[in-house]
Amino acid sequence: MHVTLVVWDDANEAGILGMGFSIEEVESVLYNRSNDTRHITEMDGSIPLCLTAGIATTGRKIAVKCVFVCGNPLEVYPVAAYLS
Repeated sequence: MHVTLVVWDDANEAGILGMGFSIEEVESVLYNRSNDTRHITEMDGSIPLCLTAGIATTGRKIAVKCVFVCGNPLEVYPVAAYLS
């Protein structure tokens, strides 16, 4: 899958920054077509999510969890980032 748009607002931007990642790092992983993006669900199965892992422009290997905003084109709303 190829992410076409990353949606940001004050809430998810503050959350990602608070986790120690920059907006640029997250976007570099999400927009990289060679990174693997997989569908996942929350434990209760109610929220469709995706997880993308890859090397950010800073060289750190990170995984980014996003909520789907739109499926075609693929627009995502980042909710978390982790070192992977």
